[in-house]
Amino acid sequence: MLRSLAMIRSRLALVATFTLFMSACSGRPRALGLPAATDGKQPKTLLAGTARIATLDLTSGFPEVAGGGGVFPFPVERTYFGLVNALNDVGKNEDIKGVFVSLGETQLDFTHAEELGGLLKTLRVPVTCHAHTLGNQSAWLVAKGCDSIWLSPAGSLETIGLAAQSLYLGELLEKVGVQADFVSAGKFKSFAETFIRSGPTDEARESLLVTLRSIREAWLSESAASRKQAKNLAEDFEGGPFTPAEAQAHGLIDQIGYAPEALLSLKKQTKTENVQPSFGPQANRGGSAPLLGLLRSLVGDEADLDSKPRVALVPLVGSISMAGGGAFESQGITSSAMHKTLERLKNNDAVKAVVLRIDSPGGSALASDLIWKDVMALRSRKPVVASVGSMAASGGYYIASATNRIIAPRSSIVGSIGVVGGKFSVNSALERFGVHAVTFPASPRPDAEGRAAYLSLLTPWNDAMKERVRAQIVVVYDLFLKRVAEGRKKPVELIAKSAEGRIWSGVQGLERGLVDEFGGLEASLVAARRLAGLPKDAPVSFEGLNESWLELLFQGETPDAEQADARLHSFLLRQSALAQTMPRALQPYLNAVNAVANGDNVLALSPYMITLE
Repeated sequence: MLRSLAMIRSRLALVATFTLFMSACSGRPRALGLPAATDGKQPKTLLAGTARIATLDLTSGFPEVAGGGGVFPFPVERTYFGLVNALNDVGKNEDIKGVFVSLGETQLDFTHAEELGGLLKTLRVPVTCHAHTLGNQSAWLVAKGCDSIWLSPAGSLETIGLAAQSLYLGELLEKVGVQADFVSAGKFKSFAETFIRSGPTDEARESLLVTLRSIREAWLSESAASRKQAKNLAEDFEGGPFTPAEAQAHGLIDQIGYAPEALLSLKKQTKTENVQPSFGPQANRGGSAPLLGLLRSLVGDEADLDSKPRVALVPLVGSISMAGGGAFESQGITSSAMHKTLERLKNNDAVKAVVLRIDSPGGSALASDLIWKDVMALRSRKPVVASVGSMAASGGYYIASATNRIIAPRSSIVGSIGVVGGKFSVNSALERFGVHAVTFPASPRPDAEGRAAYLSLLTPWNDAMKERVRAQIVVVYDLFLKRVAEGRKKPVELIAKSAEGRIWSGVQGLERGLVDEFGGLEASLVAARRLAGLPKDAPVSFEGLNESWLELLFQGETPDAEQADARLHSFLLRQSALAQTMPRALQPYLNAVNAVANGDNVLALSPYMITLE
């Protein structure tokens, strides 16, 4: 094992060098963030009692998971949790006289905008925000949370109204000879429509539009209530794009100028010269280097594990599967890795409560059920809170239902309680090139061929096999209803009224008893502390990264040198350029295909491949 670890370290060192080189040479434009120190040095740490402006650089983003930054784990301090934590620190620090937020061209989810805008709004000091471009989401953030909004002279305000886009591949698959065989439980469970139709059914259209209108209402009403300078914000927010001058004329922004000018204006307003980076690349919050954190997870060094009573935060982001590592997945939720994480937290007496940060459209029904069981076991020992990100749909909601309390933003998507099953067959496509597949069943039974080729990509399902699959789907759907009812402590009949695969906004979810209260990550951490009887300032630990890396690399084994080398090489290859550069709108479709290709033929997956802009 020592030799294996030495080899791992060697390979990681080489990959680190290569990654740094690629980062430096990438053709992708660098994010333009806060004005850098003119002397080229890192900002000095200011002593307590020194008046200062806190800066939050959001231009590089803030992923939900610590591994979201590429091959090496993204620093926890730079995650969304780190940002929420930084905002809390800023709010408690009496030396902070103003806050400067740099957005650049950052794209963020509606749920992030909703929570961050609310957190900024609670600060007792002036908040100035600067952006190059403001979209639907970021405009919501600044309208809610910023006292002064600046836009770059060549920028734009692109508030154009909400819409969801969904692709329909039925005609394309038919033309290339790929047959999609799918059956579902729930009239709104329209996942299969993506692959078998050229447009939505009436039920699918109704479900999606009603949910979008609910999110739109929250977006417009909260923005209008906060941005008093805009005379007709509700209409203007859907009337873009606007030039900076037009946006200013409508009262949607306050000033036009560059980031240094905006920061200088705040300095004059607060009569404060000192600047202290609180979040972003320039902030130094004492975290360890990403590579060191990875090596610790490989070695299993837990000597620095905090023994203080605390809340554990576990991110569950991406599609759900039995074992990750699909060709198109850069992150995801695996039942095996989650089992290890939840078991460890259950048996750790220092962990008094757990927050599951769920942002998932679902995936494998089997994996979802196994994780549900582990969450219920954890809940029997200590409080568990579900914090919904942009969505906890289908399998994501399956897991959330096992917690003591579900907290979701108004703009989130929840529900989608339904099941779909299917596979793709490529035999017709191959026959066009003279390739023919023949099945040789060993059994003499008349139906032996269809059964033996049940999971084959070379044989489509006949009517009898579809009925067999449909029977399976109905059983899993009934189990889904039962699990949600048990977790939520509600009658199955009541849960069934909100099921059938239908999605709901966070607002609708609260009305229907699928959600317990509105809020984001901060509200979830507050609830967890309260349920556990912990003080308001009890620490929070970011969990789950170690098991995920070990699971992906070694699947729980202790490898020899050759195995360690081969598996690490395979793991790095899986972080393919395709997965990293794939357009955001196509990623859900590829994850869905990947789930089926991995053998997860019964799926608790959101009925829509939605890109909400």
